[in-house]
Amino acid sequence: MTSSDCLALTICDIEAERNCKNALKTFAKETVQFVEDLKGFLDSEKSKVNKMWQLSYKIQLLSSLTFKCLNFTRNPLNLYPPEVTETVLTEMVSELNSIVNGHGSKLIDVESHLNNLTKSHRKFTSSCFQLDWTLDLGIIRGNESQKPLKYFMNTGNDVITESKLITLNLRTAFDAIQLADSITFENYKKTFVLADDFLNLLNEFLQYHVKLNHFPV
Repeated sequence: MTSSDCLALTICDIEAERNCKNALKTFAKETVQFVEDLKGFLDSEKSKVNKMWQLSYKIQLLSSLTFKCLNFTRNPLNLYPPEVTETVLTEMVSELNSIVNGHGSKLIDVESHLNNLTKSHRKFTSSCFQLDWTLDLGIIRGNESQKPLKYFMNTGNDVITESKLITLNLRTAFDAIQLADSITFENYKKTFVLADDFLNLLNEFLQYHVKLNHFPV
């Protein structure tokens, strides 16, 4: 930006650009935080999801055997004596329910982090529309180390859309869980795999996170 350009700017223009730079930095930082939280959740809870699936399968199997016992007066696989089968089932259901509830609380944390990301994105988008796009502003134009503002707007929209979709898929599959239906846990396990396209999108977007500091505020 030349000295004549600076003279052409109003105080409102300068303030709007400063606000946009700050909003972009905040959005980038919230994106980093959300991705770290999401990956941390998926990595740390994967073993618990497998445990839930195993318990659900056992409950499903034992419930089926209990039904057969009532009809044929014997346990086909002799897993448990008929008199203790109900007790074992109750203990398994209690254990599974406890794990599911604890896991659900951590999923709520992920949703809370997504909410923070969404708020920061709204503020960033709003700040972009406060700019006078007819001016030759550095943040709009970009430079050798900084992508143009439209890149962050477009890619930011993609990041938000994909992040919401991933979190929604987790929530939908989790809410569909039935303790005695192992298939519902299998379906939930599938949501723990992040698509390569999403990871590539994040890597491309976040590689410019550090470079945001090239723009003085």
